[in-house]
Amino acid sequence: MSSKNNNSQDIQKFMKPGMKVSVTLEFGPTDKLIINTHYIGCKDEQYLIIELPIKILEDLSMRQLANVDTVIRGISDTELGHIIAFKTSVINTITKPFPLLFLRAPKQFATKAVREHQRYKLSLPVTVSYQSNVFEGTILDFSVSGCGLLLETRNELVCDTEINVESQLKRFLPSDIKYCIVSVKRHQKGQLVGIKFDNPIIMGDDLKQEILEQAFIAGSI
Repeated sequence: MSSKNNNSQDIQKFMKPGMKVSVTLEFGPTDKLIINTHYIGCKDEQYLIIELPIKILEDLSMRQLANVDTVIRGISDTELGHIIAFKTSVINTITKPFPLLFLRAPKQFATKAVREHQRYKLSLPVTVSYQSNVFEGTILDFSVSGCGLLLETRNELVCDTEINVESQLKRFLPSDIKYCIVSVKRHQKGQLVGIKFDNPIIMGDDLKQEILEQAFIAGSI
């Protein structure tokens, strides 16, 4: 279920510098340009700053951008992975020292949680094995339905592969739990791997205590 927020200051809870966003510039009813880019930052209740990809500058060179209606969409790095969307308009653009798009701060925005279960951000050593291959890495997040891993080396792991995961959390998990890969993405420090458990686990008191302690150590709470 989506919700609307009329407090523009709250947008910083969902919009974090560096997050990926989709920008739709609405020049007319049938004249739209969609840009996939990154959010840079904001000045409270005044304006937002969006990165303009260099490759899009030519498409915009003959356009009048001031006051053009603009729709922003993105997925926030919150515990429930909220989708955020709002409508605003262009203030101005600059090309030096970097191409940037300045947008008016929205008067309201809408959010919707993507994940059903709360995600805890961690930083725990992990060992992943598949067939005869062994990979070292870190558990970045954990929920009752799965976890996110950062493996130190890029590999040939693919979606729908069942793997073995060893970490200090294992003693709190069901002995017959199965780990299935649902996403694989390249990362500057290795490879991000999304894991889904075969069944959501029960967050017992011991596991919850361990998760909270590790989240505290990781600085996420």
